[in-house]
Amino acid sequence: MKSKLDLNLLIVLILLDKHRQIKSVAKVLGKTESAVSKHLAKLREQLKDPLFVRVGNDFEPSLYMKKILPIISLGVETIDSISKCHYFDPLSYEEDIVIALPNIMQYWVGNNIVFDVIKTFPKAKVILVSWDEKSDVAMSNGDIDIGVHYFNSDLPKSIYQQGLGRMLPKVVTNLSLKGHSFKQLTELPFFWLTTNGASHKKPSILKALNKNEVYLKTVGEVDTVSCLLDILANSQSATILHCLNDTLEGFNITDLPNYNIEEQPLIVINYRLANRDTPLTQLLAKIIVKNFTK
Repeated sequence: MKSKLDLNLLIVLILLDKHRQIKSVAKVLGKTESAVSKHLAKLREQLKDPLFVRVGNDFEPSLYMKKILPIISLGVETIDSISKCHYFDPLSYEEDIVIALPNIMQYWVGNNIVFDVIKTFPKAKVILVSWDEKSDVAMSNGDIDIGVHYFNSDLPKSIYQQGLGRMLPKVVTNLSLKGHSFKQLTELPFFWLTTNGASHKKPSILKALNKNEVYLKTVGEVDTVSCLLDILANSQSATILHCLNDTLEGFNITDLPNYNIEEQPLIVINYRLANRDTPLTQLLAKIIVKNFTK
């Protein structure tokens, strides 16, 4: 007797056992959450069992599912090899794509990343958010697809940190201070851009400056680049920013003497380790690398 079981849907069971969330399975397969839910419903009907039961935010396998999963997985080398072999079409991908970047990185490359993602995934909605203290949890829950930040040894091992590079810090002032020496600039009052989600709140460059017996007068902190630049434009003050470019329209940029780029914090691309080899993650990572290294 011919079986009525749709073998093409069994990948949903294997991936749901791995990820435990419909949203994550949908992203791996490049399908909508609704489509994955329909696949699961069809399998439940065919196998006459709930297969997976929602417990809190996750799906847990039924006793029957635990029993048959090894049989379903037989012949499959790894879960990742399944997702690699599954056809993924970025042109038809319709799920939201959420990218988290610190404010300063949004300022330098945020718009280019958004445009490139829209071009690659024309049917998806791109959501650019700021990386903060809760972003790692949101990423673990599948609410953030990919992000960029400084390397953080405190992040859970479930979040993969792909090395991206380093940026040299530079002193930024308004144009009226062009021509001032580095020593003269260090005598100005300094404003700092706070970095949400960093493993330390104090600007890392201060430690290096203090080591070289350079001590700055801090008079304020802000958490948006636009506000910081507005303050600099209207005052005789300075800041130090990690810069992707050597020029910033309307402002003067001065190099810090004797600072090795290898001493600067490593910038990384963050994403779930479980999604490391999925087509969606690989395409997004490629777009980010392109915009940070061009």
